[in-house]
Parts: sequence; C-alpha cells; structure tokens
Amino acid sequence: MKKLMPGANIGGFISLEFFKNNAFTIDNQKKILTIEADSALFRIKSAGVKVPISVDKNGISVSIQMPLILPNGTKISVVVDSGSQALILNDHFFDELKISKNNKNVKYMVGKDETGQQFRRIFTNLRGKIHVPSHPEINVESIKVMFQKIIYDGLAGQFFLKKFIITYDLKRSLMIFRRY
Repeated sequence: MKKLMPGANIGGFISLEFFKNNAFTIDNQKKILTIEADSALFRIKSAGVKVPISVDKNGISVSIQMPLILPNGTKISVVVDSGSQALILNDHFFDELKISKNNKNVKYMVGKDETGQQFRRIFTNLRGKIHVPSHPEINVESIKVMFQKIIYDGLAGQFFLKKFIITYDLKRSLMIFRRY
C-alpha cells in the first residue's frame, strides 16, 4: 500500500458487507466517512436526492448498481466503483454517443490488465450531462470517460462520485446524493 500511495495513512480496506445494517456517508472533500445513526437518516433524506440502487451479494462480495442517464438520453446501470477514477463505459456506447474517432481529444491504449487479459481502452471527455434518472440536478458535465469492453454498462468512479456527499443506505437499497 505504501508503494501505491506514498504518505497515505491507510490501515486497510472495508467491505460493503461491513455496512449492511448501518448507513454511512462519504464526504470526499473533507475526507470523512461517517457511520450514520438511524435518527440522522431523516435529515439526510430530506436534504438530499434519494436514488434506488441494487445491492448484489455473491458470496462475500457485495456490489452496488445505480441508474444513470447518458447525454443522449440512454438509461444505463453502472456498478459503483469508488476504487476507479474514470467513469468507465462499455465500448459499445462510444459509437452510440456519436463520438468522432478522429477527435484530437480521443486517446487509445492497448495493453494487458492485472489478470493478463488484453484490453483496448478509449479515453475522452464526454460532452453533455450525465445524471441520475428523474433528478437532472444530480449530474456531472464534460466528465473524463474511459470506454472498454466490459460485462457491465459501466462503472461509476471518483470523477462522478466525488462531486457529491453520498450516503449509502444498503439496508434500504438507497444512495442519497447531496451537492457540496
């Protein structure tokens, strides 16, 4: 860990399973994770935008999926991946979003991932707003996006997540977004 993040004081990682019965809030600007009392949830829900999520358990693995709307109006389901930076979209959305392959801001990368699998990644800034359904005010604009062949519609990384204070309520299958 010290090689990856010199100077970081990280003692370990916490699985979502740890939070199955307790809502928690991540405030990226203050770098604070708060385990919320049930009594605080009413205030948080009143101040924020509630987004239904899917909480998927596979053995000891727990993942969250949430809906997003792309700039062209396409509704997708993305895995919430706080360990990634970019918003990662399945590569078939590259053509669907009508991004020019000749655009000077489009960069291509070919290589092998950590499992030894070949990949082709396309990086660009996606123009327009990406937002949660029924709440266009919870959006990011002109976000850095990576396109790659993946099994999901996409993965929502920190370039999307860090724009908001987010409360995760796994017990009630909700994410609650508040703007800074």
